[in-house]
Amino acid sequence: MADFIAGSGKKHIIILSSLDFGKWQKVDMSSGLQIYYLSSANSNGADENCEQLGWKKLQDYDPSQKHWKYLNDLAEGNATPEDTISIEDELEEENYYASLPFAALFSFLK
Repeated sequence: MADFIAGSGKKHIIILSSLDFGKWQKVDMSSGLQIYYLSSANSNGADENCEQLGWKKLQDYDPSQKHWKYLNDLAEGNATPEDTISIEDELEEENYYASLPFAALFSFLK
């Protein structure tokens, strides 16, 4: 998929996601539809065009955090056995979003 996107001349990608039930207790229904994004336009995942559309950047995206860094290293072919994520790491709150399928998709497409 990444080769197709690059071959079609696309400069960056945007991944959209609605919240899942794992984080349901934090949903603010008063603000309408909850759409969060990550964009490859900037290294921090932010994109001014997405903000203008009313979408919110996924606040838990931190490219320096262990899980996100692992996904990036894996996508670039630089992951080592020492980088492998343990089961205990998976259960930590800060690693929740990085463990979801969209995180891997974003990491491999950017």
